Amino acid sequence: MKAHHKDHYEEQIISHIFSLGRFVREHAGGEKGGNPSFIHLEIMKRIDDSGGLAMTDLAEYLCIKAPSVTYLVEDLVKDRFAKRLHDAQDRRIVKIVLTPKGKKILKRLYPHRADTFRKVLRQLSTLEQKKFAETLVRINEIYKQKK
Repeated sequence: MKAHHKDHYEEQIISHIFSLGRFVREHAGGEKGGNPSFIHLEIMKRIDDSGGLAMTDLAEYLCIKAPSVTYLVEDLVKDRFAKRLHDAQDRRIVKIVLTPKGKKILKRLYPHRADTFRKVLRQLSTLEQKKFAETLVRINEIYKQKK
């Protein structure tokens, strides 16, 4: 493949990723009426699935730096969707857990937002879905190696 074709595909992919992010935010119904944004809901899902997470674990999961995670989690705490718990053995370790309010909104919103994705994915063939999933896994692997 010629370099200029590869650059063209890279720019197309980057542009489509940003567009997809905008579409997801617009169609997922977040940030309206006090509902958490898409990224906040994803954080809440990860916290709930794990029974609570340290800030460093959240940063690793999201592939962002700890101060950015602190900023995102602060929104969840402020809205009373999550709370901070200090480790009894080491007060420097702070675990984030969902509150009952957070669990309730997660249970209500997450299925709707996941269905939004499913409706789009169902328009792809099984082979297209398989290739897309494999590509996403590979991209995640590359990001993890760069740490």
